[in-house]
Amino acid sequence: VAAPVDTAQRYQTLYTLMSETVREHLGLRGYFLQLKIERCSNSEELGEVLPELSAALAKARKDDIAAEIEARFSAGT
Repeated sequence: VAAPVDTAQRYQTLYTLMSETVREHLGLRGYFLQLKIERCSNSEELGEVLPELSAALAKARKDDIAAEIEARFSAGT
């Protein structure tokens, strides 16, 4: 079981990464996705939103960014 600090740090890192990605690469097209990210309270919930973020990035032709985020999520950072 991960220590609470590790879990909180992972959540914060992923939340920041996903939020910044939406702002930087999706703009207003990512508004509702950003709201979903903001409602997440742990890294598991963020993981549930990750496929939607990846699909939105792919649609915006940002496949490389989607792959990087998925890799970082899988690595736990």
